Amino acid sequence: MNFDGLVTRLQSLFDVGQTRAVDVANERLAEMVTRSTALRSVRSLGSTVAGQASYTLNENIVKILQIEVAYTAGTKAYNGVATLEDLWAVARHEAEVDPDFDGVVAIEADSDSTMTTDNFRMYPAPGEAGKAITGLVAIRPAAITYGSSTALPIPVDLHPKLLAGCKAELFEEEGNPTEAATNQAEFEQGIRLLEASVNKRGKGSGGTRLRVSGYDFARG
Repeated sequence: MNFDGLVTRLQSLFDVGQTRAVDVANERLAEMVTRSTALRSVRSLGSTVAGQASYTLNENIVKILQIEVAYTAGTKAYNGVATLEDLWAVARHEAEVDPDFDGVVAIEADSDSTMTTDNFRMYPAPGEAGKAITGLVAIRPAAITYGSSTALPIPVDLHPKLLAGCKAELFEEEGNPTEAATNQAEFEQGIRLLEASVNKRGKGSGGTRLRVSGYDFARG
């Protein structure tokens, strides 16, 4: 099933026009890919400024798995942590950096309610200016145009899970919460399966082990 086939299927199951079916298909596909961090890329994230911890982030980047900075004395690696709170815990010496890394990096919280983030933060802050920051990141997929016969960017065996996610949203709109909940559960399972598939295929860093007050937590 390609994107056009998904849209056509939704129109056959629900009383919706093509425009709404396209919107739902793109929304749920983006959610599945984004939450599973399935679409990954190596990106330039700018250059360091001495003493500056926060840097501009492209809005299509949804998670930073790892960054490297090529300092004069050698390259240093920063491990992506789940939240800004995790980074602060490291900065307060309440948690430790994974010994394989030199620091941590986290995406800062959304500050303008646009559901995108504008900055990422490094700890410790760079001590040298003008050095390239390169990141392994998870990105949000671009919206697909109907009529392009574009292949869905997820494994074929997860196509039914994506369809279930679309059905969940449309059942909710129809006032059928029971069917919406059933299909949403199947969609959530699809996200977990896709995430597991990505991690098995080529596990990026994306997580760190934090030791806090005698406890050892895997984050990511």
